[in-house]
Formats: sequence, structure tokens, C-alpha cells
Amino acid sequence: MTHVYAGYILIINIRIILSYKYPNYTQVEGAGDPTFKLAPSGNPVETQDVYNYSTFCLAQTAPTMLLSYHEVLFLKAEALCRLDRAGEAEELVKAGVEAGMNNMEVAMAAAKNSAYLGGRYTEKTSPVLADEINTYITEEVLPRFRENPLKETMNQKYIAFWGASGESTECYNDIRRMKALGENFIVLDNPKPFPLRCPYGSYDTTANPHVKELYGDGEYVYTENVWWAGGNR
Repeated sequence: MTHVYAGYILIINIRIILSYKYPNYTQVEGAGDPTFKLAPSGNPVETQDVYNYSTFCLAQTAPTMLLSYHEVLFLKAEALCRLDRAGEAEELVKAGVEAGMNNMEVAMAAAKNSAYLGGRYTEKTSPVLADEINTYITEEVLPRFRENPLKETMNQKYIAFWGASGESTECYNDIRRMKALGENFIVLDNPKPFPLRCPYGSYDTTANPHVKELYGDGEYVYTENVWWAGGNR
């Protein structure tokens, strides 16, 4: 049985969490597993091999998507919700959740066959089944969607972006535009404020003294807007 823990804002799927013990990477079986140890948000111990990490990190051959199917579905659903056509958006949200779960399994298969692990990966959970996806949609997603369609659409899109498909930039842009609209649908439990911009790259700061001076301690990402939002850099 796949262990799926559904929360109001974020689903934590135990299936994608690895224990940290090198060189034999083993899936964590559940919250009661003695190797279950997630990093606290914003205040972790800064050392290696302490916390669990995502199996997605090992999905070397998972496709990097310019525009995933689940993103397209959630974009359509969001547009319909903003047009007060939630009834039409509901089926798209359901399909988006299913597509996101199926995409997760593509990444899991890629991790299992990772050349880096050389067959040392121990899988303890089974793939997410269609009836489990339907149960999650029926019991968790739809009640929240019918209460607040736009919020649940964006929450489920946020969840679907968690993976190995290269969608972190889309996720960041979604949160930034929602904040610009005054919509606090995605609550990030981190002591640092949401960054207004991305930092300069490490090569820029080590090779260009002018960029290094601008970079400073890197805290400018929380206080200085990009140029098109009124900033000057």
C-alpha cells in the first residue's frame, strides 16, 4: 500500500522520500520509520547526511519539461475559476491531479534505474494506484475545491510542480504573481521573506568584481525589486 499523507496545503508522499544512509539508498516506509527525518523549514542543521531527501534527486533520465500536461490543465482550470466558471474547472483540476501523480511515477522509475546507484536502491512502497488517486481527489481535493475553487486549483498545481521535471521556475513565478494580486494561497513556512528576485550566478560573483560588490551577502534578493518592478539592477 502506498503511504499518502494529505494535508490542507501540501501532500507529502512517503514514496518519494529516501533515507540518507550512503551507499544503500532506501525508501522511508512512513512517519514511524526510524530513518524518517525531514529538515525543519528555514532552520536546518547545515551538514550532510542528517536529513532525508527526495528520490527525485536521483531521477537522472526523467524528462525536463518546457510545459507539462499537468501545468496546461491547471492553467486552464485557473482561467475558468477567474471567470467564475468553477463547474467547468472541476474536471480539469481532477485531471491535473491525476496527471501530476502519474508524472511522479515517471520520475520514480527514472530514479530506480539511476546509473549512479548501480542497483543499490531499495524500493519499499508500491506505485500510486488509480483508486488511491481517486480517493485523494474525492476526499481531499474536491471538498476544498468546492469551498474555494481558485485556491485549491493553485494549491494542487503547486503540489504537482514538486518533482524532477524542472518546474521550480514556474512555481516561483506563480507565487510571485499571486502575491502581486494579493492572493496568499500558497503559505510558505520559512523565516525568510519570499525572494523578490533570483541571485546572480556563482560564476558572475567570482569572476566579475562589480557583480561581487553588488551581490554582497546575497540578502538583496529579499529587498530589491528587479528592474521592471521599479528596481535599479
